[in-house]
Order: sequence, then C-alpha cells, then structure tokens
Amino acid sequence: MPAHLPEPQVQPQPERAGVVGSPQPVCAVCGEPRELRKREACSGRCRAALSRRRRALSQTTRDREVLAALDAIARLVQGPLKRLQKEAAQ
Repeated sequence: MPAHLPEPQVQPQPERAGVVGSPQPVCAVCGEPRELRKREACSGRCRAALSRRRRALSQTTRDREVLAALDAIARLVQGPLKRLQKEAAQ
C-alpha cells in the first residue's frame, strides 16, 4: 500500500439538483401569477374557491369513512340477524 496518496486535481463539490420551477409563484386555483406575500391564491375569489375545494374533499373523505363503518356494522349484524330469523320461523 502506498504511504502517500496523490491529492485530487479538482476540489470535490456537493452535487446540486436541477431546480425546475417558475420564477414567480402561481395561484393554486387559476394558475395566474400571485404576489409573494399571498400564500396560495391570488385573490379573494380564488381563496374562496380553494376553500370550497378543500371542504368538498374533506366531506368526501368523511363520507367514505362513515360508509365503510356502516358496511362493517352491517356485516357484523348479518350473522345474528339470520339466526334470529331462523328461530322465529321455527
């Protein structure tokens, strides 16, 4: 093994990822440029539309969860209900 390793000719530098993006932020609703101080929407109309979109998404998610719970309850009740119907028929 050599006692002395040669020093590299080029200084190592961290790898940089290419950043792809627009130079100015855009509105999440209409896609128009927005001011830097505005968070996601460019105007009150777009903020309201974004709020309605989020509310509808959360309502849909909540509806799916409730339907899944009701379906599970219905499956649990089917067995005892069938037994009760058989006993009543006898």
